[in-house]
Amino acid sequence: MSKKENKTAIRSKLAIKENLLSLLANNEKITDISITELAELSKVSRTTFYRHYNNVMDVAKDIENDVIKTVADIWDSAKLEENALETFLLNFNEEMKKNEEFISKVVKNSPHLIYTSFKKNLYQDVDKITIVNPNINKEKETHIIILISGITSLYLDYFGKKSKLSLDEIKDYSLSLIKNIG
Repeated sequence: MSKKENKTAIRSKLAIKENLLSLLANNEKITDISITELAELSKVSRTTFYRHYNNVMDVAKDIENDVIKTVADIWDSAKLEENALETFLLNFNEEMKKNEEFISKVVKNSPHLIYTSFKKNLYQDVDKITIVNPNINKEKETHIIILISGITSLYLDYFGKKSKLSLDEIKDYSLSLIKNIG
């Protein structure tokens, strides 16, 4: 929508997205989910569904865009800080805690999405970090890139129920590593 969405539209879209994730979390294939089923589960009419989306895949793409935007916004607010990685990690961790159930469903169905979004936003600005901080040489830059990949994997494992660490432990251990690089 080009105009600012009203509360009803926002609620409808949120219900549709949450219910798509619920269906996917129950191991339904996205190709087997009908618009009628998703609309009924979301307690919206098919007309309302079509007002926001053309098909079920559009809903999935909207969910992906939400996640990408969230990670990008967190990074944008942190990247100019002196301790950009630490600031990002603290803010990212808080966002993950606030939306743990939603993120778990996204990761279960699209683990590549979080991984790609997280890494893309950080990788594209690693060069900017090295410019802001001339003490970061090629070796430290490589350490940062390895750290980003590792931290991303830890979060994916957590949300994929493959980790014994808590979100706070992941954050704390990651911050400790970042400080050791710095």
